[in-house]
Amino acid sequence: MEDPHTGPVLPVYMMPPTPLNKNFFGREWALNAISAELCPRTITRLADGKAVTYPLTFAICAPGGMGKTQVAIQFALTHHKDFDAIFWVNADSVNEMAQGFQRIALLLGLVPEGSADANDLLYTREAVKRWLVNPRARDSDGDRRSRKRVSWLLIYDGVQDPDILNDYWPYDGPGSVLITSRNPFSWTKSLPLKPFNSDEAIAFLLKLTGREISDVERKSVGNVSARLGGLPLALTQMASIMVTKQLSFSQFLDSYNERESQRELLQFQTDLKGGSSYAHTVASVWAFENLSHGKKLLNVLSMIDPDCIPERLLTTAMNAIDLPGYPTSIEEYQIARGELLACSLVTGNKEEHKLFIHRLIQDVARARMGHAEFRQTFVACVKLITSIWPFESFAWRHGIARWPSCEELFPHITRLKDLFPAVLPSSGSSNNYHFARLLTDAGWYLHERGKSIDSNLFNNMAQSICESLKFRLYEQSGAFSDHGVTHAELNYTLAELYHNRGCIASDANDAVEAMKNLKSFHDMMQKELDEKTQRTDMRLGLACNELGNAYMLKEDWVEGERYFLRSIELLEKLDDFEPILISLPLVNLGYAYWLQGRLDEAVAVLVHGASAREEKYGDNDRISFISGRFYHALGNVTYDQGSMEDSLGYHRKALIHYKSTLGNIHHRTAAVFVKVAEHNIRIHQYEMAVALLDQALRAYSMSNNYVPEKARASFKKSHALRSLRMIDEADKEIRMCFRVYAGLVAEKNVLTGKKTISKTRAEDLIDKDFDDLVAFWSK
Repeated sequence: MEDPHTGPVLPVYMMPPTPLNKNFFGREWALNAISAELCPRTITRLADGKAVTYPLTFAICAPGGMGKTQVAIQFALTHHKDFDAIFWVNADSVNEMAQGFQRIALLLGLVPEGSADANDLLYTREAVKRWLVNPRARDSDGDRRSRKRVSWLLIYDGVQDPDILNDYWPYDGPGSVLITSRNPFSWTKSLPLKPFNSDEAIAFLLKLTGREISDVERKSVGNVSARLGGLPLALTQMASIMVTKQLSFSQFLDSYNERESQRELLQFQTDLKGGSSYAHTVASVWAFENLSHGKKLLNVLSMIDPDCIPERLLTTAMNAIDLPGYPTSIEEYQIARGELLACSLVTGNKEEHKLFIHRLIQDVARARMGHAEFRQTFVACVKLITSIWPFESFAWRHGIARWPSCEELFPHITRLKDLFPAVLPSSGSSNNYHFARLLTDAGWYLHERGKSIDSNLFNNMAQSICESLKFRLYEQSGAFSDHGVTHAELNYTLAELYHNRGCIASDANDAVEAMKNLKSFHDMMQKELDEKTQRTDMRLGLACNELGNAYMLKEDWVEGERYFLRSIELLEKLDDFEPILISLPLVNLGYAYWLQGRLDEAVAVLVHGASAREEKYGDNDRISFISGRFYHALGNVTYDQGSMEDSLGYHRKALIHYKSTLGNIHHRTAAVFVKVAEHNIRIHQYEMAVALLDQALRAYSMSNNYVPEKARASFKKSHALRSLRMIDEADKEIRMCFRVYAGLVAEKNVLTGKKTISKTRAEDLIDKDFDDLVAFWSK
């Protein structure tokens, strides 16, 4: 629960990481328009009598290179005293927005740095939204602000798809939102940013070059500005070239015209409505072919995420890639980077060792590559990212230590995934396989972070690549022999993909899809691994455990028990066996015994497994969520044994563990919120029970996969509300539960083959009716 006496010390400002543009010029009319719409106002009604709706919203729309971001930065800097808080969020993808909200949550002190909640992007998103809707603050001496309303400005920069703003929109929040976007979507209020007119463009060029001109030269300056069409980014780029090469305006124009390729002969159009002609024009303006050292580095930069590119990504494996012209030493890299910086093609943050590149520059650089060069550059990017991506071996993979590194690199893998369809296959290369490996592991990382739907997009592409390569191997027995990709390697990755898909389906309560994929994975492992390899390869033991989970989702406790025992038997034969290797099949076996009513056997295996983990990692194990599963299960079994205090202790311990490893908004954490709430109801702590159940419902609402679990939480909440004499609220919860109850019973009957008869009256429902509907690990 939030402490009402805490809050951030204001003002706080989270500005973009790009350096301040000291050459900002003009745009007063745009700045005034933004100020009129977004600066805090005291009126509550507009001139037409309509009430002011919050947040105040304004959008700047224009093609890339027009200076939208620079205008937004300038507005934030010149008006920072009008706001108590300013937050800058890159908004071209959900991932960027999630990370932006995570940084805001840390800046405001809404989550402790390094905590599980801080690493939970869904939790930080919701925490920031709550603060924006009800902003709280305190002065530096710790006292709450006496001001009636805290003013804030939220800037969404680079919106590509307005729909992704929905989950990050502070509805009714008493602040201001500024949006920049290439596309003129139907924003409530917006301003199309236009190119500089002739006088503005000439004045801007003179400012950038630091020159004074005669009346004779003015015509040359006018010709240059006209040729560049008043595009601020192009004017900045060409001014940099003129200064670097010490060219006069007339010399630049002559030289520029002489070097034009056929593509560059297109005349610059002042009407920028046509997207492709605009891109070609910018291509001719930037003249990438004149780069002496940075061309290949620029090509690589054009294929990865443009924001916050860590320089170690570009340098760690520079000697391992096959890309002639790409730097092969730190010295060569620094020369290439320096050329790109000098030509304003990239910007950098020296302190953080990161580069930034405009998306339009990326578009043009890629458009200039032929198919062979495009593929060669793509393969190089895959190798560069692969060299520093923290791969997990295909074993038990539930650790959280690698998440910060993955979070930094993941946007670049996403960018490659989006570009891959444009990469033409090569008959003599199997580099696609390495990309499939990267996609597979990145997809598992997404699953670890609770983004299972997105994870399958990565799995689909990886599986398609592997199956295509396998077909070519069958068709041409000598294919890829030089590169060493074999049927065995392809089968290894396909097996991993079956495993990953099955685990994702299990986690989403999709028993049918889980059974299909995990049965395929199990059968592949049983066929591949013999008695000898089973001593060094744990995958068959892993497969038995996961297939046991699939049977448990179908409520076949006996078959689940059989596979868990088989998993334990196989894992204990490993040459490097240690007790923690059987943690997961042990805890699952405990559930199987419990659900068959064999309580003493359940306690024995669960205590044994929990003790092994405590001996290995200590009482404060935060390596993964697995110890929490033991405490959760022990809480359930001891409850059925009548040891209520022991049960409450275990459930509380599980809750603390899950919150520290998985965060508040995870379905496993939500399940234990429900269990602790049951105890609170039992001991008449109804208000605490409602608070815990609300937490659970908030977590379950993040996905459509947990309808039974959500219904159970609502049903238990109705009990607590009724005990608090909040009858109307309790009846509302009961009605919601009853609306989905019959359908859930029918689905369960189809899945398990049982014939449970659903009740026809809401007042006849009891806790067991909903407890029976949830997945075994949520019980």
